[in-house]
Amino acid sequence: MPIFTRPDAEIYYEVYGSGHPLLLFAPGGLRSQLEYWRSSPSNPSAPPAWMNPMVDLASRFTVIGMDQRNAGKSRGAVTETHGWHTYAGDHLALMDHLGHHRFHVMGGCIGGTYCLTLCELAPERITAAVLQNSIGLHENRDTWEEAVSGFAKTMLAQDPSLTEDVIQKFGHNMFGGDFVFSVSRDFVRRCPTPLLLQPGTDKPHPAATSAEIASLAPNLEVQKDWRGPTHLAESILSGEQNVSLSTSRKFLTTFFSDVRGFTAAAERMEPEELVDELNDYLTEMTEIVFKHGGSVDKYIGDAIMALYNVPFEDPEHAVKAVRTGLEFQERTL
Repeated sequence: MPIFTRPDAEIYYEVYGSGHPLLLFAPGGLRSQLEYWRSSPSNPSAPPAWMNPMVDLASRFTVIGMDQRNAGKSRGAVTETHGWHTYAGDHLALMDHLGHHRFHVMGGCIGGTYCLTLCELAPERITAAVLQNSIGLHENRDTWEEAVSGFAKTMLAQDPSLTEDVIQKFGHNMFGGDFVFSVSRDFVRRCPTPLLLQPGTDKPHPAATSAEIASLAPNLEVQKDWRGPTHLAESILSGEQNVSLSTSRKFLTTFFSDVRGFTAAAERMEPEELVDELNDYLTEMTEIVFKHGGSVDKYIGDAIMALYNVPFEDPEHAVKAVRTGLEFQERTL
């Protein structure tokens, strides 16, 4: 069983096909798991509303399906500070583990918001995104309160050390906002990533949210009719046509950091201890880069290379890179 281990999570995944990598985020809310591409989340005996992309797209892409932490066969910590960025960290770490720096993403239901989160946090890595049946806030606050309540029952039964208060704070981080919960309207308005939108039509997946995404995103195609096998070929063709890559020149701030004395320290450590320490360090430092508006370009052993002023113009990019370095020092001294 393929399991990718992180410092605070074990992520189950499956890989199919060959070609440009495509990372899938299944429907199912906080229960999002790859089995829900094979059957309906609300009715396991019924086929999915669209297709099983792990089968139908495997001839064109390297398709990676995964269970989100604490869904399906994946397990992970839950803290009061966790939220959308926690899941994004899992996604990026999994793709690093598999050796894929740039990749497409496709998400159903909650997966649409996972996609947009990655488009904001790691825009240099996401080549295109499919937003299918996206969730959002529109006269449905009770839907998300119920989702958190159901998640709390499951998690409290699994882990007696958790508390209701921690789960509720986590739930607020996930669903306490508006729009699509994880990113702002302003971000979608300037999102450069090519998007294919397959609109939602019901209470958890409001038509109003899809319509708003469509009105804001500058590089978006809408496929209004997408459900069922009738529109499968059209969906695949639209997704392929919606990918566009371009080049441009601009001033950037490039940020490099590494750990002083790391090589000598590493020689005294057991391999397992070294991997754990390095994972903890890189995870925490990456969150600082994101906090100050940077994008991680690559990891080189203990070193981190990040870029500022890309893909969005930021007149304070140099200052923010310096702030990143100062916070790195504060957290490690």
